[in-house]
Order: sequence, then C-alpha cells, then structure tokens
Amino acid sequence: MSNMNTNTKKEFIRNLIDSLNNENIKRINNNREIIDVCHLTSVVDLQIEKCEEFLNDISNHKYDIEYQYNEEDYISNYKNGKVKINIRKTDKEKENNNNIYNVYHNYCYYIHFSFDIVLSSYTFTDEGYNGQECNDWSIPSFSIDKIIKLGEYIWQGNEEDYLEYEKQFKLNSKNKNEELEILKLEKDKQELRDEIKMLQDKLMLLEGGM
Repeated sequence: MSNMNTNTKKEFIRNLIDSLNNENIKRINNNREIIDVCHLTSVVDLQIEKCEEFLNDISNHKYDIEYQYNEEDYISNYKNGKVKINIRKTDKEKENNNNIYNVYHNYCYYIHFSFDIVLSSYTFTDEGYNGQECNDWSIPSFSIDKIIKLGEYIWQGNEEDYLEYEKQFKLNSKNKNEELEILKLEKDKQELRDEIKMLQDKLMLLEGGM
C-alpha cells in the first residue's frame, strides 16, 4: 500500500470512529442501546487496505459517512448495520458540470458490518482475563460494496397512457398468476363473510332490544 493510501486509511478509520461515536450520542439521547464501535471498526482498521479502489477514491475526494441500522438484519442475518459513504465532488467538478449537488449520485460505497458466533477458547486462566464470561465471542467481519446507478428513468406519457398499459397488462394471460388470483379471491370472500357476520350480529342485538 502506498504512503498516500496509508495516510488515507488512517484518516478514514478516524472519521469512521468519530461517525459511529456520534451515532452513539444520538442513541444515548434516545435511550437506545449503543453500538460497539471497537468491534465494528477493528476488522476494517486491519483489512481495509485490501480495498485499493475505495482508498484511491477517498484519497482524491472528501466524503460523508452515514450509519444505517436494521433491527431485523441483526436478529436474522448476523448483521451489525452498515455505513454509507457518499463521495463529494471537487469544486472544479461542480463548476464544470454546473451542478448544485455536492455528492455523486451515480455511485456510492457501503460497508456492511457483520459477525459470526464461535465458541471462545479464552478462559479465566488466561493472562488478561477481564472477569467477563467467555463461552462464545463474535468474530467481527465486514464487506464493502460499490453501488453504481446505471440509470434513472420515468414513465413517458400521461395517466391515460398508463391506464391503457395496465388494461393490456391485465388482459394478457401470461401476466396472470393463478395462485395469486385464488388467494385474492379467498381473501375477498373471507372479508365478505366477516362483514356479513358482523351485520347479522348487529341485527340480532337490535331485534333483541325491541
């Protein structure tokens, strides 16, 4: 790794830690559980130098780091959230493109934090034991993705054009899913039964009070 990327890596890790610490301040203020910043950043610190394209990019541009978290990912997929890294345009690039946007909208990076649970071999007899239970531990890991937007397109035409397309779509038997149609029909029938029962019960109450 070049000296430039070495310095870039150190600066990025510092910015990543600061960003995650700021996230924890928000969590404390909202009475939420804080994230383990050391656990998330440790493996990034030791192995991000393998991602030369990413380091080359952030060495030439400023960037923003945004932490994102999904509770369902943590429970089912052994995820610890992710950070989105938006790359800022240089002043020259903004001037040349006459563009008011500060960041590139056609690509960005994501670092996904994850972990794996294994049985720990560290016990109370080992040097440095801190008094915590050591039945298992979470091996930190991460993956990095470059997300490239290939295009952004909008419907060409008015609402009437769309309604005509929708009509032709529904007429095409190849677009129909028989299982889905049956499920929708059964759902509608059950809702109708429930409504009829509710009205019958209401009628019985009214007749009983007469």
